Amino acid sequence: FIGSYLNSSFAVPFQVGAVQSNQAFGTVDQVVETKTNYISLLPDVFQINKNLSFQIGLQQQETYFNTRTKHWGLFTQISYSSYDQNIFQISPEDGIGLSLRDEKQQNIEGSVDYNKVIATFLKYHSKWLPKHNVIMLRLNALVTFEPILSRFGSSNASAFAATDTLIPQFVLRGYKPNQFFGRSLWTINTEYRFPISRIDKGSVTPAFFMKRLSAAVVADGLGVYKENPRSRLNESYWSAGVEVKLETTLGYILPLNIILGGYYPFSPLHSEGPQFAFGLQLGGF
Repeated sequence: FIGSYLNSSFAVPFQVGAVQSNQAFGTVDQVVETKTNYISLLPDVFQINKNLSFQIGLQQQETYFNTRTKHWGLFTQISYSSYDQNIFQISPEDGIGLSLRDEKQQNIEGSVDYNKVIATFLKYHSKWLPKHNVIMLRLNALVTFEPILSRFGSSNASAFAATDTLIPQFVLRGYKPNQFFGRSLWTINTEYRFPISRIDKGSVTPAFFMKRLSAAVVADGLGVYKENPRSRLNESYWSAGVEVKLETTLGYILPLNIILGGYYPFSPLHSEGPQFAFGLQLGGF
């Protein structure tokens, strides 16, 4: 759950917000609840580069898993985005995106001080490829510099909640969600995306419009560091597969992507045999 208020009427815009996340670590029974409140400034950096944004602020964070801990501290975030997508494209076709966030967490109750960095990098390439074919590369990393518990880190997901955004998402398709977790981890996602057909057909009752069909050949990798059992960042897990995506619109205004995927995990101790997935991605108004 995310709520925020942005005020741009002053020379330096400011933002206040609250975030609550409930994330499973290992099994669905081990749920870590994290509540964050923050206030930040967003100084204008357009004169430096029109694709650049910067944020600096203070946050208070409360984490609960068996015991409750509280931290507060300064955070800074810088983002750069030079990619976009028009209505004729199945994906952004050129440009890069970069987000880098540093958090300094000072202990208030039940834990120790720690510092972590979260980074996301996106790259799109379509030069010399057939029309609207795209290669996408995505890197995500979280590094915690102190030996703290894994619950202050993150865990993996089995699908993207939203594609082509700079929101950190540690996705490893072909494995169970939240199967890998730790205070530091990284993921790499590569996709070759290509269109299949333009449908442009629908029905009035119910209001359902099918726009186009596309597919992607995907490959994912993940490395994680945690204390018990110990797993090092140079111990990695990989998978590859194929996805088919149908883009539709519900009720004339709500984008809905229907995704079918088949993946093969390359770590048989953690996931045996081919894995299949069905997903729905809801867009915005």
